[in-house]
Formats: sequence, structure tokens, C-alpha cells
Amino acid sequence: MTLDASTATGPTSVVGPVAGVASPGVPATGPLVGVDLGIGDELDCEADLRTLRSGLEQAGLGEGLWITTHPVGVRPDRHAAIVVALPAAGDGPAGERRAFDAVRAALASGHTHSHAVYEPAIVCGDQSVGEREALIGAYEALAAREAGFGGRAVAFPGDQQLIGEVTVADILASAVDDVVDLARGEVTPADRVGTRDFVRPLLRDGRWVLIVQPAVGETFVPFEEPNPHRCCQDH
Repeated sequence: MTLDASTATGPTSVVGPVAGVASPGVPATGPLVGVDLGIGDELDCEADLRTLRSGLEQAGLGEGLWITTHPVGVRPDRHAAIVVALPAAGDGPAGERRAFDAVRAALASGHTHSHAVYEPAIVCGDQSVGEREALIGAYEALAAREAGFGGRAVAFPGDQQLIGEVTVADILASAVDDVVDLARGEVTPADRVGTRDFVRPLLRDGRWVLIVQPAVGETFVPFEEPNPHRCCQDH
């Protein structure tokens, strides 16, 4: 189950500094690349984003990498688009060109996009490729990412350390800003979270917020499940 950041308000939270980001000398955010495949929702993006991440890491651009999804368009064409932040690509026009080329190559080398509606539309700086309709979605996702709302992180600095059961403090040592208990119970840095190896913080007011809920044994789990049941999937 997914949860839009705008719907989670008021719960008790633990707030921490952004940590685990890129090394000194690497821009904090780097070039932003917007991508639209016409994929229906965030869950349908997961396999393609794993392929994208692998390709970018193999290209030496994994440091500080962010991959986020953003709802774009209007019903009945509402769908998920993607933003990739690549600090390791460098800054300025040269960094934008490198980021654009790397994302395009990683998508081209991956498997067939089983849920895609059209060929990838990609935009970064003054470079773009794709159909006009799809480019609009890519630009919309970029605008949401830059404005700090309506996003969901699939890859972020420090996420690979959030495996199995960790503490809230461990989560805040990554790029996650806040941990929020949906049930409004108390959350402390020492509380334990069973991540299920699936941590998807939400972008809310410029901060990355992980929504958790109580689980058995006085622990928490992320609100979003890794394999939710969808009764109408693939109809």
C-alpha cells in the first residue's frame, strides 16, 4: 500500500539531520533528470528502477544517487514519472550532459518496460528526447522534485544500510529527514524498525519522511508494504 505524503499529517515524529549524502567535493544534489515511461503507478516502476539503478552504479554514478517517483498528469491518465539526481555526474552543462547520457544508456540497456505506455521521455537541462506528451510528464515530475512535494524515494543515500531490523537512529543516519508514526504513538531514536528491505520515504515540504506503523514485539514497520495485494492488478 502506498501513502501520499500530503495525507500523513500530525503523527509523532523523530527528526534528524540529512546525513549519508555525497562525499566532499560532490554536489549535494547534482543534475536532475526527469523520465516518463507512462507507467501506471509507483509499484509498477520498481523493476525498471532497479535496472536503472544498476546501470548507473555500473557507470560509476552511484555515489549520492537519488531515484524518486512522482504522480503526474490528470485522471484518467494519472501515472508515475521519475526523477534521477546524480551528484556524481558533476555540475554545470557538462554534468547535465553526462547525467542525461547515463540515464538514457541505463534505460536502453535494461529489460523491456513491461508496464510502459511509450518509449522513455528524458529531460535534463536543455536536453530532451521523447514524445511531447511524455516530456510534459517528465517536466512535471522535475517541478515537483524541485518544489519539495509529492515524491517518493526508491533509491537514496544510505538506503543500502537499511536492511533487516534497524533503529530509528540508523534511519536518520541516512538521507531520511524524519520518521513519523502513523498511529501517533511515541517514536524514539532507539525504537526498532523492521524494514523488510523496503524503505520508501515520502517528500513533504522539502523533507524526506518515512511513515511507520506499529508491528509485533514493540517494533515498527514502514507503512508501505513491499508486495501489496492489488485485487484489480493487470486487468
